[in-house]
Amino acid sequence: MEQIPSQIVLWTDKCDSTNAEIRKLLKQYDQDIITVATNNQEKGRGQRGNSWFSDTNKNLTFSIAISPDKLEIEQQFYISMLTALTAIDTFKSIGLSATIKWPNDIFINDCKIGGILIEHDISGAYIERSIIGVGINVNQEAFPDYLPNPTSVYTETGETNDISTVLNKFIDIFNDNITRLNEPRDRIRNEYKHNLFGINRVLKFRDSEVVFNGKIVDVLPTGEIKIEDTNGDTRGYFFKEVEFILLQ
Repeated sequence: MEQIPSQIVLWTDKCDSTNAEIRKLLKQYDQDIITVATNNQEKGRGQRGNSWFSDTNKNLTFSIAISPDKLEIEQQFYISMLTALTAIDTFKSIGLSATIKWPNDIFINDCKIGGILIEHDISGAYIERSIIGVGINVNQEAFPDYLPNPTSVYTETGETNDISTVLNKFIDIFNDNITRLNEPRDRIRNEYKHNLFGINRVLKFRDSEVVFNGKIVDVLPTGEIKIEDTNGDTRGYFFKEVEFILLQ
């Protein structure tokens, strides 16, 4: 993508999900990049089929639609990497140090502050369009007991933030980051790994067969994660094939 066009940003008071809403609106706008944000997402989805909790007018839920230029299907994880790195830089701009929990949750101090859900439309061997859904806990003060480890910008700083300002920061950074698809992609992957939660740190994992201790040692361009167990053996996993077991 050689040039980022001026971006349309649309706010809606309420919708089931911004990913679904943006698909409707794309038919109305002849635009490569469009963002839809809402003050009240009623049926937001997270990874593994989970719902995304968000009190009305407290947090930031939005979706960005982009049309990458000749991005091969097997390279689609770079969209996830760049979006997660955008979240890291956005939090850095408001004084918070975050990490990326593979594949694309955002953590601060071992607690979840945001998440990303990406849907790709395929045309032949390439990504025709990516719908990038993002949820960020901004001004949430209390969370339901069933959420194991949530946090928010307010929880971390004790200050409320203007939600529109946070969105604008994210968009500005994302527009710069997405042009990096044209640069050597190992730089993107190395930066993603550098900001990865649990990299070279012994954690507990569960796969389809066993619970084990290990440390993340690599993430491949396909999104496959490499975990070295305490016996020195390296295991490879794709999305949904392994999960972290975090203290609750």
